[in-house]
Amino acid sequence: MWIGAAAFAQAHCRSSADQSRALRTAARTADMVEPHIGSDRTAQEVYGMLRLTAALACMIAGDHAGADAHATEAQQLAVRVGDRADAWQWFGRSNVGSWRTLLAVEAGEPGRALDHASQVERGALPSRGRRASLAIEKSRAHAMLGHIKQAAAELRQAEKLSPNRIYNNPLVQDLVLDLLQRAPHGATAREIRGLAWRMGVLH
Repeated sequence: MWIGAAAFAQAHCRSSADQSRALRTAARTADMVEPHIGSDRTAQEVYGMLRLTAALACMIAGDHAGADAHATEAQQLAVRVGDRADAWQWFGRSNVGSWRTLLAVEAGEPGRALDHASQVERGALPSRGRRASLAIEKSRAHAMLGHIKQAAAELRQAEKLSPNRIYNNPLVQDLVLDLLQRAPHGATAREIRGLAWRMGVLH
C-alpha cells in the first residue's frame, strides 16, 4: 500500500519534467499493487487514486481510451467502497466523479463532463478546494457549450469556496477573459467583469 501512496505523491508533487515521468508510472504501480490490496479499505483507496492518476497520464498523452479505462476501473471500485470523510485523498464516488469531469473537459466532451458532474454529491467532497475545482471544470464545460451565464455562475461559486484557487490559476484567468469577450451586456457581463477585476486581469 505504501508503495502506491509514495508513487501517487511523486506523481503529484514533482516539477513538471519529473511529474510527467512519475505520472506515467502510475499505471504500472497500480498493476503491481492490485494483487495485494485485498479487503483493506485504505489500500483500495490508494489503488483507486493510482488508477485516476493513470487516467490523467493517459489524457495528457492523448490516449482518451486508456484514460477512460483507468477512470472506469476507479469508478467501479468507488461504487463498492462508497464515500467517507476520512478516505485517503478523499477517494470515493464523488471524488471520482470530479476527476471524470476534469478528464471529460480535457477530452473536449463538455456534455459528458456535465453528466459526470451531475452525479457528484458536493457535500461528500470535504475539501473546499476540491469543490472549487469541480466548479471550475463545470464552468469550463459550460463555456465550451456557449452557456455563458452558467459558466459565470460556476466561477462565482468556485470563488466563494476557494478564492486563491481562482485568482492564481492561469487557466481560470484565460477563461474569465474569454467569457468577458463573449458575454452579452447585462448582469452576467457585470458579474464577469467584477470577477476579472478581483483577479487583477482587467486593466
